Amino acid sequence: MLITRRWELLREGSFGLPHRKSFLQDAAVEGLPDPHFFSRLSLMNFRIPSGPVVTSVLLMGLVLATGACRKARNQNTDLKQASSVVANELKSNGLGTLPGAVYRSQAGSPIHWQPWTKATLDRAKDANRLVFGVIAMPQQPGFQSVLESLAKDPALVSSINGTYVPVLIDGDASREVGLLTADLCAEIKRGLQLPLFIWMTPEGNPVAWIPAGKSSGANIADLFNQSHSIVSRMWVEDSDYVMKNSAMDNSRRRERIAQRKNVKVMSTQPAEDTVRGLRQLASFYDPHSRTFDEAGGLFPSGAIELLSTAAVHPGLPPEVRSRCLETVRELMIDLLPSAMFDPLEGGVFSSRRANSWALPAFNRDCGSQARAAVALIHAYRATGNKQALERALGLIEFAEKTYRTSEGLFAVGLANEAEASAWLWSVED
Repeated sequence: MLITRRWELLREGSFGLPHRKSFLQDAAVEGLPDPHFFSRLSLMNFRIPSGPVVTSVLLMGLVLATGACRKARNQNTDLKQASSVVANELKSNGLGTLPGAVYRSQAGSPIHWQPWTKATLDRAKDANRLVFGVIAMPQQPGFQSVLESLAKDPALVSSINGTYVPVLIDGDASREVGLLTADLCAEIKRGLQLPLFIWMTPEGNPVAWIPAGKSSGANIADLFNQSHSIVSRMWVEDSDYVMKNSAMDNSRRRERIAQRKNVKVMSTQPAEDTVRGLRQLASFYDPHSRTFDEAGGLFPSGAIELLSTAAVHPGLPPEVRSRCLETVRELMIDLLPSAMFDPLEGGVFSSRRANSWALPAFNRDCGSQARAAVALIHAYRATGNKQALERALGLIEFAEKTYRTSEGLFAVGLANEAEASAWLWSVED
């Protein structure tokens, strides 16, 4: 009873008069010496000081109270560390000659990147280390600058190589991880953003993750260090808890994905829904403001191809075909002479920076050229616009010149990200 009362007073910050009587009674009942001492103390309205000294005392009490449990956990962790074995493969960059732009770009990195394989996870288990992964996709060239930021900082390289098993994951080649990225971003209420930093247990269960692209607005070194300090400390203090908790979370995640996979969303009237969808898509274009709502910032290759195909499809109502054709014609007026097409080197930019096609984001990749070329050929077939055909042939020529490999194929993800300052005039210029 005395302890309860004293804690109540401590919580309120003073030994005040309202609690004096019961406090003294409790002291007398417990047989404490000289209850008048507490009486004198209460009359002084003594206030508990707040500051680092008191905080230190309270924290020390918590440490002493939990010391036995923590000591046992630390002993368990120490045993694991003592028996850990770091394989020779983890002491150097293991990407070697893996195909693809993501792996090729980091084959010479000082970070000891490993491939996403079961053997790598087994080595992480033997080394008693977490996996630090970076999930990237070649269709998004921003991954190159992020990985370069990690590789050029000696302190970061040392932390990554000395603490984790670093794994570079091509989300396009390892589709299961690429698809998982969308769910992980949704769990932290973020849109899909790549590349993604992810910490995993040797079993491959996610522990923590954070988008690291330009849209995150954070310095890459700061972004890594903040997460690294927390995750690495958790692992050192209680790796068993991290393993167990992440396994439970991932099990629930798999259940949610399985439930979603088994839910089939199919139209019961596909013909009617198709016509309705085409009408709605065509209605997004406003010929007065010259805007295409709900199209986002990407070059609208998909919309152009679909509307152009619908415009000449004999099975659709004439009113729908006419509306789709008119929308394609207006889009060609907006797009073909716009800054989305590079007049110097050729090619089409993948996206725009604002609501107008007059200011593109200066990124080009092989996939965007292919999709735009196909869409413009369909637009030419529907409208007879010769400039659309010329643009399409120009994109094919640009892709062959820029992205063709020695094997006769086309490479995705090899284009470097371009800064806007390299394309725009400055005031001084």
